[in-house]
Amino acid sequence: MDWVEYDETSVKVLPQWARESGTTFDAAPYSVSIVPEGVVLRRGGRASALRWVDVLAPIRLDDALAPRLLLAWCREDPRK
Repeated sequence: MDWVEYDETSVKVLPQWARESGTTFDAAPYSVSIVPEGVVLRRGGRASALRWVDVLAPIRLDDALAPRLLLAWCREDPRK
């Protein structure tokens, strides 16, 4: 299993698919864009791009006031 390649990187180095326009949601402090190839989280000048094939598990959280979906994926160990 590989780590997600574009995790908290500069927006400038995102692959072309992650720079395409898609449906964007405000999920402060993030901006979340859904594109055909995956999902992109942006915060300031940094971003994480995750292809749908890299999703380990979708986790739905039922909340009538704020329904949410968490996506689990393999991030690099932050202690490195």
